[in-house]
Amino acid sequence: VLAGIGQYGGSRAALVELLALVPSDAAGQRARLVAASASVEHLMGDHARARERLAAALDQLPDRRSADAAALMLDLAADGLYRADYPQMRQWALRARALAGPLGQAPLRAAAEAAASLAAAFLGRTGEAEAHRAQAAELVDRLGGSELAQRVDAVSHLAAAEIYLERYPDAVAHAERGLEVGRATGQGALFPQLTQSRGVGLVMLGRLDEAADVFDGAIEAARLSGSPQTLSWTLLNRSWTALSAGDLDLALRAGDEGLDQLTGRDRSMISPFVAGFYGAALVEAGEPARCLDMLLPAAGGPELPLVPGVWRVVFQE
Repeated sequence: VLAGIGQYGGSRAALVELLALVPSDAAGQRARLVAASASVEHLMGDHARARERLAAALDQLPDRRSADAAALMLDLAADGLYRADYPQMRQWALRARALAGPLGQAPLRAAAEAAASLAAAFLGRTGEAEAHRAQAAELVDRLGGSELAQRVDAVSHLAAAEIYLERYPDAVAHAERGLEVGRATGQGALFPQLTQSRGVGLVMLGRLDEAADVFDGAIEAARLSGSPQTLSWTLLNRSWTALSAGDLDLALRAGDEGLDQLTGRDRSMISPFVAGFYGAALVEAGEPARCLDMLLPAAGGPELPLVPGVWRVVFQE
């Protein structure tokens, strides 16, 4: 319930307390609780602790070819996403995919295909990404609401992959379905990612007023949740939306606050995007040197290796 209303600190505290009560031999139950804890920790920006939990839980599983093992591998793939380690994300997603197929669990298979698609898209492996996306979309579109609720990350990663594969109407539709299922089942932990995909898809379709409404609502929710990372993520997209609409003042304000929210925190996938979108506003404001001073360290140097997919071309330009 706490995670569902964005109270991530309280959610993690409750999950950690519960983990202490679960018997050590209840490996499957412990794995699911660890996954829930790590998901919340990622939203809080505590990526190192999340990764340690997941790796330890996978090592402790007695059956490394079980559905619980595949699920933990998908959580480690998500860890790669949050930490901008896209080769790791692809590695774990493909391992989970290899396990999920024989298990015959459609929601798990969909989640693995979607994660593999997103990882490949981030790495510029477009043909591979599209092949996984087609499989994920077919599975997700066949799942009923109760089945999809078992793995909302399937539609969340699918929508994000569709953004990178320029399938914007599909991305918006899948993000909206994920939000609908998440609201109906109280799964708020994936709302930030689903909201970003929906809003970015709307921007790319030229529906700027709708995108602004999406991000304004998400900013309010992020402020209530107390998650600096989620707030920064939403502010960077609001900055970009404002810049696209010609509102330079708002683009600068949102970008500046988004950067401030990340100061002193672990590097994540969001860091180069904050620098890139805020930097674009700074260029328009006549401050190109400040843009470069911010963008190059955040993106890993002049080649911008930490910027995934097609956004690298945008930021290089």
